Amino acid sequence: TMNKSKEPIAQVDSAIGVFKNSIRWYGEAAARGSADPAQIYQTAYYTEQAYRAKAKVANEKPNYEGIVAAYEDASKADPRNPEIYVRLAATYDEAGKSRQALDVYKKAVEKNPSNKTVVNNYAMLLAEKGKTREAIKQLNGLIEKHPSYAMAYFNMASVVQKTGKNL
Repeated sequence: TMNKSKEPIAQVDSAIGVFKNSIRWYGEAAARGSADPAQIYQTAYYTEQAYRAKAKVANEKPNYEGIVAAYEDASKADPRNPEIYVRLAATYDEAGKSRQALDVYKKAVEKNPSNKTVVNNYAMLLAEKGKTREAIKQLNGLIEKHPSYAMAYFNMASVVQKTGKNL
């Protein structure tokens, strides 16, 4: 019936509300030293997954604004967690907001310059958006800091190959 078909969505909406409040609560508790800041990222991730589940049930696109808001709140509560920025940037990119995604990755690289995933993802998004020189610069820096990180070499080759130039 109609009533039953709406029930899963109402349950997901309820979960989303709890998760969104939990981001704030974990942030406050972490600031006092009474909670693990990693829980902030986990809760933002659960919020994202709830939004995606709701979209799947409703056969719609995810509420990107809601997902972005959850990760932005999480980044305020735990500004040094690179996973938050990776998910936030990926959400912006998936929503078609590449400029915002690049801005988030740039901020993440500034806060976490030695994080391989952050720098690698930033470089690849730069390359995807036609900013190959900046992508190569980021990948060169990544290789210098992490010479055994094979993914950086693979991605460097991929980016350079697209330019048609030699290193």
